[in-house]
Amino acid sequence: LPAGQVNLTVTALNDDGSRFNVTGARTFHKCSPFTGNYPPKARSYREASAKALDYAFELTSTQYWIENTRPDPEYWLYLYPTKVISELIPAMLTYEKLRPERAATARKIALNAADYLISISELKGAALEGMPPTYYWHGKGEVEDLDIRYRYYQNMLIYPCRAGKAYLALFDATGDRKYYDAAIAVSDWYRDHVQPNGSWYLMVNIADGTPAANAFCLTFDIEDFL
Repeated sequence: LPAGQVNLTVTALNDDGSRFNVTGARTFHKCSPFTGNYPPKARSYREASAKALDYAFELTSTQYWIENTRPDPEYWLYLYPTKVISELIPAMLTYEKLRPERAATARKIALNAADYLISISELKGAALEGMPPTYYWHGKGEVEDLDIRYRYYQNMLIYPCRAGKAYLALFDATGDRKYYDAAIAVSDWYRDHVQPNGSWYLMVNIADGTPAANAFCLTFDIEDFL
């Protein structure tokens, strides 16, 4: 297929080759293929990674963690803690290896971010015991996105496993059992609430753990964590 917009129709045929039915149709964009005829890379992959993490490290919202145990209230994307903060932790653990002169600061950011995730996780005896939230906002002003306001009382189960992975990475780096135990709490919940189809409800209500919709997770991240 040439690069560009593609209109694909799939037609089922009878044994004699005649048309039986159109079984599906979709339109998509096919990207240009890799040709190999590109100039040499400007820097090593290691240095490219370091420069990308330089940018993340130097963000005001990242630097805020150095002296604070709660996220920057001006950075509204922190209202998705298991989406955003869970990725910051392993990023800083990688960064400390790439930029040794900043290692201590990167480690402190990772520790404060992880401790915050643990602090906002569901307490012992709760329906989602040990699970960090998908939506949690303590910043300035109201959350303007009505969908977020609605989902604030729900947890999207494709994300707590990312926090679990971050805890395990931090346990490997520090040996602090607190992070191992936090990861086990997340994995225990997944183990105890797997559905007969081998997956988990995508959205559950925090108050009682009941499904918020009849939709299930694509489970690759969860299974990798477990």
